[in-house]
Amino acid sequence: MFVATAPPTIVVTAEPHAEPGTNCPAWYELKPCIAEQRFKVVPEQYQHLIALDKSTMYAPLTPLPDFPQGSDINLHLDMIYYIGPSWSGPIAAWNGMSPSPTIHVRPGQTLKLTLNNQLQEPLGNSIHNSFRFPNNTNIHLHGLHISGEGTSDNTLVNIPPGNQSTYKFEIAENHMPGTHWNHPHHHGSTALQTGSGVVSMLMVDDPYGYLPKQIELLPEIRMMILQLDLGVLESAAYNITASSEPEIGCLGCPNGSAGALYWGDQGQHIERTNAVTTNTDTFLINMQYIPVIKVERGKWYRMRMVLASISEGIIFRVPDGCDLELLAKDGIYLDDAPRSVDAIFLHPGSRADVAIRCDLEEGAYSMDIISTGQHGPTNYTEASQYFCENEDGIKDRFLQDHFQCNPQPRLAVLHVVDSGSSIQEPDLKPFGVGLSRPCYVADTRNAPLGADPYDLFFYQTKNETIPEGNPGAGGNYTTLTVNGQAFDPNKPNTAFPMGTVNQINFYGVGKHPYHQHVTPFQIVNITGRIGVVNGLDPDIWYKDGDWGDTIEYVVTDQETSATLRFATDSYSGRCIFHCHILIHEDMGMMGFYNFTGPDGIIWKGAKIVNPQCRLPTSALLPYTDPTPNPTNAPVRPPSSPPPSPTPTRKSSKKKSKSSKKKSKSSKSKQKN
Repeated sequence: MFVATAPPTIVVTAEPHAEPGTNCPAWYELKPCIAEQRFKVVPEQYQHLIALDKSTMYAPLTPLPDFPQGSDINLHLDMIYYIGPSWSGPIAAWNGMSPSPTIHVRPGQTLKLTLNNQLQEPLGNSIHNSFRFPNNTNIHLHGLHISGEGTSDNTLVNIPPGNQSTYKFEIAENHMPGTHWNHPHHHGSTALQTGSGVVSMLMVDDPYGYLPKQIELLPEIRMMILQLDLGVLESAAYNITASSEPEIGCLGCPNGSAGALYWGDQGQHIERTNAVTTNTDTFLINMQYIPVIKVERGKWYRMRMVLASISEGIIFRVPDGCDLELLAKDGIYLDDAPRSVDAIFLHPGSRADVAIRCDLEEGAYSMDIISTGQHGPTNYTEASQYFCENEDGIKDRFLQDHFQCNPQPRLAVLHVVDSGSSIQEPDLKPFGVGLSRPCYVADTRNAPLGADPYDLFFYQTKNETIPEGNPGAGGNYTTLTVNGQAFDPNKPNTAFPMGTVNQINFYGVGKHPYHQHVTPFQIVNITGRIGVVNGLDPDIWYKDGDWGDTIEYVVTDQETSATLRFATDSYSGRCIFHCHILIHEDMGMMGFYNFTGPDGIIWKGAKIVNPQCRLPTSALLPYTDPTPNPTNAPVRPPSSPPPSPTPTRKSSKKKSKSSKKKSKSSKSKQKN
């Protein structure tokens, strides 16, 4: 079957190189690797498009732009010309940039957003639960606790080329502030559009006084981490067959692409340049390949991270000598924040807010990738083995499925600078327990259930017949399913009554990332936990009682499962859920729960569990320190040392608490 009405035209405009075309400096030299000009030439047929040059490796991280807080948002979806580190070609983007500006809202506000689809015909095929309608679109606000109906976060809205739609997202007064993101979610073109960079961050900003000053005043580094995989994009654009190597992609994933994406009425020409790397499956930060992030020695920074991936997750670490504290996951502050962690575990669609402080000599340090892939290894034995040769020929990946080796050695380079007056900022004080919280995240673990638990499996495939009017009509194609049922927008998978606590028993939590719209869920427990692996403890990241909207564990053993609970609070109707490997979602691995009853009903037990929790019409309260300690009051060091006494910098021989952890992170002047 085909997404296009005819096979795309394929033109090879340059002979690929066996090695990168540019002689790059080493990462630890802190010099940008700038692609040669011959790799930046925009072909004549694309010179009317905005050019986005992101070909430089080791460039300073570019901050993300912002829409004004509380403003009405106008997005237009159109083509731009992407110049990347290993390939160039036309891709879709919002407002001529990728990522588009960050959207800011506050609890209690209504966000009005107009989306104008300026892509072109043809529409492609109409085969349900397949890659289809490549130019049709809509938008999903990933992570917000809002309605999934009407003009709100309704992912069944269809905006064909040349059309527009206006959304109104009403954010409740009690909405938890946090880090979220936006992406297209039209069933059939979700992977193609999201995977090419049609994404932006979305911040529900902290109300004034909501956080303790020590956290509120942390300088922020926003990191939109995008997996840009040319092979997946080519595959999702046209020509689907059953893959003979399901470990590389998925059963039924596209196969046989020859170098062109398909938008508009002509084949879009992709040039494999290998300008600064031969890797075409890249993890980018703000569309930059291995950027340099500058931090001052001894200072705390808040890193807001989104993994805008349609296929693979990533685990990476910070260097020895850096403290790493987890503040929030999926836009929800931890009850025990800050929580010391030894690595960052991100799966497709997930977010993390972490605080980092590096007590290191001035120089370059690597944020090493530990593992990547659609899923992890089978069990502890495989998880503890080392796979995937790095650039020095050493196998250095663990918690890694050995069929999914990615050649990218690091996500970023940390450039630690010493101003000469840097002093060690104090450790972060516990603050999670003192935060005002909405009732929709009151602890559900001991609550009675409103309906029978729903057993969820993301495994089965199903053969379907290609309908008339499409290429290959009468033949077979493969869909993916939830419990044997491919997505049917008119058939709920199950129903839950409003104002109750309900439970999902998710089997195979290590195989597929589960994402839920409308309302977050709480981890009741994960069976089959593996504990510490080569010095890293993933179970610190995945604690019972944590909240989120996306989950995937680190091993795939069939005995591994997750029990998830949530309250059906405020918003009735459809609650979409799906695998966040978006190529799987497009192929049918999606469903919805029907929340039955009127809007506005809440779980009354929330006020019993947490009498201080805030109802939808009640604003969150300012922070109160449950254990005041005036001796730890300083939250920021002075901008310059006071005349007396002179502050002393922490000795370089004294390690910070995270430098005691066993780690393989690279240090300055040490090539990985």
